[in-house]
Amino acid sequence: MDKIVDRISGLPPFIIHQIMSYLSTKRVAQISILSKRWNQLWISFSIFDFDQTYFLAQDESDQIISEFEGNRSTLCDRLKEFIEFVDASLLQFCELKFCMHKFTLVISILDVEESAPYIEKWIGLASEKEVKKISLEFLTSGDAPSLLDSYYFKVNYL
Repeated sequence: MDKIVDRISGLPPFIIHQIMSYLSTKRVAQISILSKRWNQLWISFSIFDFDQTYFLAQDESDQIISEFEGNRSTLCDRLKEFIEFVDASLLQFCELKFCMHKFTLVISILDVEESAPYIEKWIGLASEKEVKKISLEFLTSGDAPSLLDSYYFKVNYL
């Protein structure tokens, strides 16, 4: 039986990064689990597309929009996992000497008091890495937008 050769993983890092830029974060994460080389290169990938819905099953994803006031325990657990993932990913990237090309964040705000410090930290890390493009989307309940408006997210550009 012939041995199967993985020619894509043998490509130079900049080409694999280019390929990754056309894939969703969810797809890149799935491939990185299967490929040691992609896992190593994902750490240095400068496009961050964090979308909380990737951490949810379809029925849980629907809860974000329709059931903010309902039972939130599962959604809160998934949100905590998502926050830990974003935090660990950004801290790991910040140890490298690379600039960040893109930072996208889609997150539900169940507790503004709890989420705001993380979001401010992530925006700060992205600005320290000289992010070129930033996009933030907050999914909120009816009363959260007014609370969120009172928060000032500090971004420094040199």
